[in-house]
Amino acid sequence: MTKTSRIAITGPESTGKTTLARQLNLVTGASCVPEYAREYLMEYGPEYEQKDLVIIAKEQYRQVEEFASWEPQLLVADTEMTVMKIWQEVVYGEQNPVIEALWQKQEYDLYFLPHWKIPWKADPLRENPNDRKELFERYYAVLEQAGLPFEVLEGTEKNRLAEAIRILKARGLFPD
Repeated sequence: MTKTSRIAITGPESTGKTTLARQLNLVTGASCVPEYAREYLMEYGPEYEQKDLVIIAKEQYRQVEEFASWEPQLLVADTEMTVMKIWQEVVYGEQNPVIEALWQKQEYDLYFLPHWKIPWKADPLRENPNDRKELFERYYAVLEQAGLPFEVLEGTEKNRLAEAIRILKARGLFPD
């Protein structure tokens, strides 16, 4: 039995997280955990309260653990608790203890942080077209201060995928 390598894709909205997750799934056969927030907000509407973020965080975490229980060689999470942690801090100005506990508990071998310098893609569920740079810097600082292993991915979709694959191979995380 091989250990599942866990990769998280994190960062501000409209930075290519979902695209990268899907590409990694196609290229590596990774088990890809979708972003639950999108599913939740599409079902219940784009208006939300802080309690909704807790529901979303718990379900996102649960899905990651469920996918990991299937023991794939590579698991890619198209968002994780860093997104939830920063989202609730930005919107509500405080840390929710449930989300903070899940963030502390989650374990990933590597985080990919896609750079914000790609065109914004409008979407009814997106909220922050003008502060992606500041949000990116916040993600960078949180990951760095926590001492988490992360890599920034820049350039076009094709360049980001190639760099992600190179990094996975270099770190011994690319599936056999």
